[in-house]
Amino acid sequence: MINLIFNILFGLSIGIIVSSLYRNKNIYHGPNSKDICKKIFRHKSKCYKLVAKSIKCSLFSHHD
Repeated sequence: MINLIFNILFGLSIGIIVSSLYRNKNIYHGPNSKDICKKIFRHKSKCYKLVAKSIKCSLFSHHD
């Protein structure tokens, strides 16, 4: 019984250590929305003006 508890605690502690090493600690901040909203972009004879929208990324979102 003590061996089982030790194995569970040992596994959890190793998992916490590994996850803290591989966690992405870089926070990406996009470009200044004021600069983007002022520009008009043209693509295939159509003009576009971007509207800023602030979102919170989830823990499992993937960014390339």
